[in-house]
Amino acid sequence: MSGAAAGTAEPDAAVTLEPDGIVHIEYPLHAHVTAAMVRRVLANHQALGDRARPVLISGQRLTGFDREVHEVCNSPEVARLTLAVALVAKTVLERYLMRLYLEFSSSPYPRRAFNDEDEARAWLRGFLAPVPEAAAGGVAG
Repeated sequence: MSGAAAGTAEPDAAVTLEPDGIVHIEYPLHAHVTAAMVRRVLANHQALGDRARPVLISGQRLTGFDREVHEVCNSPEVARLTLAVALVAKTVLERYLMRLYLEFSSSPYPRRAFNDEDEARAWLRGFLAPVPEAAAGGVAG
């Protein structure tokens, strides 16, 4: 979902379930991430299903985040839906913010920062359950 949420001035992040099973959360251009924004992301993530999945978080020149964001990210509701989180930072400021976030908050799930989205996806795929050969189109024997 993108655009402004009903009754808010801040834009929403796009939350999509990708074909490989990774949930991609992409914050909009110049977003300052707030706890309210993360709660809306959580609601959109829950709408994708009740199964824990790896999560890729990226943004477009993020400008900051509120201290309360880590409380929402570490809540039981988020932990229940999250196998691991890969944070992709593309700018110097985003790398600094990610480093602060990782350094000063603990987490109930593995987290790692990346400069490259492909590397982040490769790491996250390690948390996906292998697809049985018959389900993947192979011949069961």
